[in-house]
Amino acid sequence: MWFLLFSTGAILLGVVGLPASRRLPAAPPPEALVACYFLFAALLRLLVRNARLAAHHEKARKLARRKEDKPASAIGELGVGVGRGAILAVGGDVLGAGLSLAAALLRGASSSLLAPPSPYRERRRASRWEQLKALVCIAGVGLVCAGVAWEPVVHGRLVRAADAAVKAAGMGKSSAK
Repeated sequence: MWFLLFSTGAILLGVVGLPASRRLPAAPPPEALVACYFLFAALLRLLVRNARLAAHHEKARKLARRKEDKPASAIGELGVGVGRGAILAVGGDVLGAGLSLAAALLRGASSSLLAPPSPYRERRRASRWEQLKALVCIAGVGLVCAGVAWEPVVHGRLVRAADAAVKAAGMGKSSAK
């Protein structure tokens, strides 16, 4: 979303320009306007990234403070099930002991699969993902700004090269009749 917003702004700046810059005694080159826009867009995207990272860190700190929601470990579940099965086996209930052990194995397996990551790991993952998104956005907007700045130079060359290729292929208008 940010990339599309900033890229649209860069393209509009290249097409329309900045009306206030025309009133200056010596108007700045269009590349300078695009470069300033890129710096503004990069600064704004970094501020958004920092705000999101602060929210992730605060949420992780709150989750780390809670102690009653900690999931049981798979080894603990297995130990409780084996202990319960041993007590049932000593009491003579072999079927109950087997079912208790099977239930403990299933609880242990399901708790290890569904256990949420630790708040520290979640915070690191969210931080990396947010930093990667910001980096890609800034790099993409930089490429769009470079394209907008270089478009007048490259456009003329591309048109001349295309005309030369069409004439060389013999598909262009011939002047000799």
